Amino acid sequence: MAEFNKLTITNKGQALMAKLIAGKTTVEFTKVSSSTNVYTEAQILDLTSLANIKQTVKISKITRTNNVAVQIEAAMENSNLTSGYNMNSIGLYAKDPIKDINGNIIYSKDTEIMVKETDANGQITFDNLYLGSYYLQELKTDEKYRLNSRKYSINLEDENKEEVVKTITIQNFLQKGNIIITKTSSLTKENLSNALIGIFNDKDELIYEGTTNQEGKIVIENLALGNYYIKELTAPAGYNLDIKPIKFSITSDKETIYLNLENDPIIDIPDTYSPKCKNIVIIELIESFVLILCYIQIKKSLNYYN
Repeated sequence: MAEFNKLTITNKGQALMAKLIAGKTTVEFTKVSSSTNVYTEAQILDLTSLANIKQTVKISKITRTNNVAVQIEAAMENSNLTSGYNMNSIGLYAKDPIKDINGNIIYSKDTEIMVKETDANGQITFDNLYLGSYYLQELKTDEKYRLNSRKYSINLEDENKEEVVKTITIQNFLQKGNIIITKTSSLTKENLSNALIGIFNDKDELIYEGTTNQEGKIVIENLALGNYYIKELTAPAGYNLDIKPIKFSITSDKETIYLNLENDPIIDIPDTYSPKCKNIVIIELIESFVLILCYIQIKKSLNYYN
């Protein structure tokens, strides 16, 4: 277990502690981070954040030990580490509420300050904010996209500027689903490979094309929410083409649709009107006619002798 025998409070930390002792603010301890960097005491005083951070955890417990001190606990585990590192520095982070120029608390932790919607260009401007630390979080998005619930930290504090402007880009990803198609024989129920399948959207645009594997399956992933239809482009060998379009819809994120589609086998039927068949019929008729004649002749002969 690593042991740290020296504690140094940064300049900003000292200013925050002074306001706290004077009763002019409250403080929120937010996280603990570890770093491989080694700092001198002079360097630590000017720090606002550690460099080369390897792990960051939330505060697990805060215990008041007396009127002017607290004990802070946080646990770091190595189960998620892919490689070891030297834990040379540990930083404790804290922030105070946002105040006006007179030191009065304006916004406490997690106070909702403004709610706006993006314009036609997908942009929002939050202005006239007091200098301080904030976070931005998406509350609602377009129904076809996944909600981005991440909290984006914004630090508007700058002692050398009266106005601070920050730009943040938030990405949303489309909700998507999958479809698994299995092709089988309508007669034997065996799986059919090499069926060429096309997926079309509701604008009749071909968006996917592929063939079934040896198990008769084809997996189409990452289809955006919407309406589609399946059309067989080439039938498996020995089977009739299935010309009927099959409609389906992706209606929720990570949805998977399973479809079992059948093909009818091609069955050869003899052509009863072929020349060969006609000859057989004619021969059979001729043979019958000869038999009838023979019967008549024998009958007549018998009558003659009687």
